[in-house]
Amino acid sequence: MITLGMRSGIARNLPHCLRHNEHFKVTHGRDLASIFKRTFTFSCSQDLSKKDRYWLYLCASVFTGVCIQQAYSFSKKKAAAKEETGFKNAPKPIFSISSGTYKACCYNPIPSNITQKMIGKSYKEGCPIPITDLAYVQITHYDMNGKICSGELVVHKKIAHMVMEIFEDIHAAGFPIEKMLLIDEYDANDDRSMEDNNSSAFCFRSITNMPGVISNHGLGIAIDINTRLNPYVKGDSIAPSNAQKYVDRSQNEPGMIHPEDAVVRAFKIRGFTWGGDWKSLKDYQHFEIDRKMLGITV
Repeated sequence: MITLGMRSGIARNLPHCLRHNEHFKVTHGRDLASIFKRTFTFSCSQDLSKKDRYWLYLCASVFTGVCIQQAYSFSKKKAAAKEETGFKNAPKPIFSISSGTYKACCYNPIPSNITQKMIGKSYKEGCPIPITDLAYVQITHYDMNGKICSGELVVHKKIAHMVMEIFEDIHAAGFPIEKMLLIDEYDANDDRSMEDNNSSAFCFRSITNMPGVISNHGLGIAIDINTRLNPYVKGDSIAPSNAQKYVDRSQNEPGMIHPEDAVVRAFKIRGFTWGGDWKSLKDYQHFEIDRKMLGITV
């Protein structure tokens, strides 16, 4: 039979086994083997009967299962905590939103690796606002295949929280966004970004067809969504150049923006205007908010 000494050996070593797993130090089979060996090393050297060996192996299986289960649970908690603190190992956000599958984080000042990417591209010499007035926002969204992925925007810090709430509404509606990359990935070339159907916000540049007049994108208070599916149209001028198909707004392909749909409502209730409502031209991808309303002067 299993002796009192054997049982006390299990009792002494089991807490160590559980603590070991609780701190997630068990990551390989050899670690579990080591813990298992310590847990089931007894002072009794006598041979065990077949019945006693059966019960010993049963106990070993149960205790090892507890260890593995604790390690698995801890790894899930660790992964969830990492996701909560930000995407791409960013520093701690100044605020965040988490609701179901939607997560968003805001960083101000902008993380140094993002600042380095922007300097000389989207943030060029002559920009009328300091880079400290801008915030970096990471957002989950559905892509065109219904997969949840992470996007990124740079916006003015005064609208960062609003933007996170807007995209929370858009996400809840299941609206797909093909990609949401910083325009710096395209060397701040707006045409290339639009042709790739990229959604973006800040980029210091002039208004389209109005050289020298700073766009609201240059202040971080304008956002373009699914740019090829929702083109800029003025007379015969279409941007991007590969968006001819989507000038016909009677279509209803996923990712297209239409009057009073979930995307338009999400922006309008927070004070934004939509380029699709403009009279002299249509900019179906474009949403902006009045700089004067925000107290931004340049």
